[in-house]
Amino acid sequence: MGFALTVCYIVLTIISPGQFGPAVVDYHLMQVLAGVICAVSLPELLGHKHVWSSVQALLLLGFSLAIALSQAANGWLGGAVQSWVLFLPAVSVFFFIVANVTTLRRLRILVGAIVGACLFVAVEAMFGYYAGFGGDTFVLQRAIYFHDRVVMHFPQIRGIGFLNDPNDFAQILIVALPLVFVFWRRRRLADNLLLALVPSALLLWAIYLTHSRGALLGLAVLALMAIRTKLPTTLSIVLVAALVMTMLAFDFAGGRGISISDGEDRLEAWSNGLQMFKSAPVFGVGFGAFPEHNNYLTAHNSLVLCLAELGLVGSTVWVALLVTTALGLNSIMRPQTPQKPSDDQDQTPAAKKKKSLVPPHWIMAVHLSLVSFIATSWFLSRSYSITMYLILGLATATIAIQRSAGKIRDHKRWVLLTITTEAAAILFIYGVVRLR
Repeated sequence: MGFALTVCYIVLTIISPGQFGPAVVDYHLMQVLAGVICAVSLPELLGHKHVWSSVQALLLLGFSLAIALSQAANGWLGGAVQSWVLFLPAVSVFFFIVANVTTLRRLRILVGAIVGACLFVAVEAMFGYYAGFGGDTFVLQRAIYFHDRVVMHFPQIRGIGFLNDPNDFAQILIVALPLVFVFWRRRRLADNLLLALVPSALLLWAIYLTHSRGALLGLAVLALMAIRTKLPTTLSIVLVAALVMTMLAFDFAGGRGISISDGEDRLEAWSNGLQMFKSAPVFGVGFGAFPEHNNYLTAHNSLVLCLAELGLVGSTVWVALLVTTALGLNSIMRPQTPQKPSDDQDQTPAAKKKKSLVPPHWIMAVHLSLVSFIATSWFLSRSYSITMYLILGLATATIAIQRSAGKIRDHKRWVLLTITTEAAAILFIYGVVRLR
């Protein structure tokens, strides 16, 4: 029951009950559903070690604590509870998935539900774009300014709820794009056409209609990561560069440029974020306080947002969440060194099959989704977004399922890699800001 309700919760989160009218929102459907899932999932959360054996679960609790400490350190104890309430939907998605997605069949069903929900909203938005369905609900008319004057407008499709911004909508569509290929099956042309190629084409067209510049760069990174294992690195870079130029030629960014001068406002936000971090390096200026210190504008970078609002305590844990998940996926993607069989070892086909439970292309799809999120988050302030904890939960569940098939040695190097990654990213941002 917990798994079925989890799938319903995630689907409703993506498509948003708000599109069915304010009456549905007034009933607090999502809060009631979350409460029921917590009740039925509590035995799994408390009684099964696979939940708490994942370092991501412990890190997420630590990140929640860092959010509270950022408010307390700035003299607002009541803000800790309010911050937890705002962050609770994202945390819930992670723990619901980890507690209830414990088999390969459930993993496949959840991936299908996520992709299906994204396609549902994408088709709705495209109807809004081409046929006026929903009025302005699914289409945002973005203004382009030149010397503080509006020179033109262009439409961007979007979702509802937490996907109300075209950039957020583009991000979750890019995250969903690799997941489509979980349903890819060799030598099944009809199945692949229906379950993989057509859905991926719809997602790509919807991403184009968001006209998100972050989505353009996210697609470039996704394409590079997808083809670099098949082609030489130099050729891969050339092909991806040609892809980016082609997308720009087809007005992917909606008439806006992609250059240092066009991103001046983002660099200014990064600079202000570093100043906030300098003023409060340990616990930050407080959860949700960045806009108050930056003319009510966001950071346009998830790491900068964490550094400014949560300080080193929160940002380090946030980076660790991504690093440990990437390392975990890498560890189950690498082929294990086969041991020499002995006479008393069970070498039946069933035993051999158990050593590789999750198909490799499933693991690769989840890995590419994580990479897509990281790439797009470099230009978006999505440190607390549901999209992040959706893919973290999916990846953590995948790792747990694979490791249930056999013990995989876990290298204790994520702490050093987290510190190195965070330090390198901070230095890079500082260098870009200084050289602008």
